[in-house]
Amino acid sequence: MLAGSKFGLDIRDKLSIHTRTMKRQDQIDALAAELGVSYEARMKWRQRGHVPGKWHLRLMRLAERKGIRLTSAHLLFSPHKTGREVSR
Repeated sequence: MLAGSKFGLDIRDKLSIHTRTMKRQDQIDALAAELGVSYEARMKWRQRGHVPGKWHLRLMRLAERKGIRLTSAHLLFSPHKTGREVSR
């Protein structure tokens, strides 16, 4: 474990969490595309860090039909930081 790491997580744990989060976001993106959500709207969801509530039920129902475990908690995620946002 790295000294000073929060919650006792080492770098491998943090990478694993990040990888799972990214995969989940990709799944949500694919489901939303199937529902007809535009690319621009889906990118705004990632930037804002959440899926608007009006899409939750539709996404969860589609995921269930496809055998994908998706909860409302999965529809809240950390926004991606762009270079401009990081430098502020």
